[in-house]
Amino acid sequence: MTFLTVTLNASIDRTTFINGFNINKINRSDTPIESAGGKGLNVARVLNILEKDVLATGFIGGYYGEKLKYLMEKDNIKNDFYQIKGETRFCLAIVDKKNNTLTEINENGPNISKEEFEDFLKKLKFISKGKKFIILSGSVPTSLPEDTYFQIINYLKDLNIPCILDASRKYLKKAIQSKPFLIKPNHVEAQDLLGYELNTIDNILKALNDIKNFCEMAVITYQDKGSFIYYQNNILQFIPPKVNIVNTVGSGDAFLAGLVAKLEENKDLEEIGKFATACGTANALTQRAGYLKKEDLFTIYKNVKVIKF
Repeated sequence: MTFLTVTLNASIDRTTFINGFNINKINRSDTPIESAGGKGLNVARVLNILEKDVLATGFIGGYYGEKLKYLMEKDNIKNDFYQIKGETRFCLAIVDKKNNTLTEINENGPNISKEEFEDFLKKLKFISKGKKFIILSGSVPTSLPEDTYFQIINYLKDLNIPCILDASRKYLKKAIQSKPFLIKPNHVEAQDLLGYELNTIDNILKALNDIKNFCEMAVITYQDKGSFIYYQNNILQFIPPKVNIVNTVGSGDAFLAGLVAKLEENKDLEEIGKFATACGTANALTQRAGYLKKEDLFTIYKNVKVIKF
């Protein structure tokens, strides 16, 4: 196995599509789509589509945990999760096609005891051996401490495997002190982390420099502005072509999957960023979260605009 994705707060993700969402009224939806969810599992699904060797892990439990296993197997995602006593969460995304809005209702996640977490760390260290990259992404169950990602990255330090971090809020603030290989916030998460607005290119470049103090590769994704990557003394911006967006849920995860796929192939920064952008954009063309059609990638890739700073 080349990649290991860690999803601490895995979920059953249901996306439903509505033409005109009305509060305090009965809403009728099209056939919903269910997926094995959580950011790490979205990354794993896309890596799988890209024909990369990936193993997914995290916590799983209860009735929804069994359904999660079924959904992972349906997507051919190889997995080795730690079984807990608590119940895997359920999350709902409502896509209003008429008003072009997205509403998400995400459960906080299961209760995980201190003993379960300590046992999971041992399991994680064992299954991490031999991997080229470990990808830690997504929310953390509220029963776990704020420094959970910090603990995990430090615990794995002696394996000398690059850790990729995609987290937010207090979990990101604590985790950066462990100095992972790569940190990938979106612009809102970066603003929260750094305490100032990313409303100008100068501020975005300043943010990349500030984040780079804690990692080797700093990435900020920024909706219509695309993404900014600072790596090996180079800063590039990648702007995707205009497409007919269907659903943006999971686009950041698809972006990250494309990035690490090309990083593992030792491609140069321009190719890494263009391919990552193509993956994130291709995800937005589908109804499923963390999914893409490979045939869309080439057309998008060749139309990604690159700006060098």
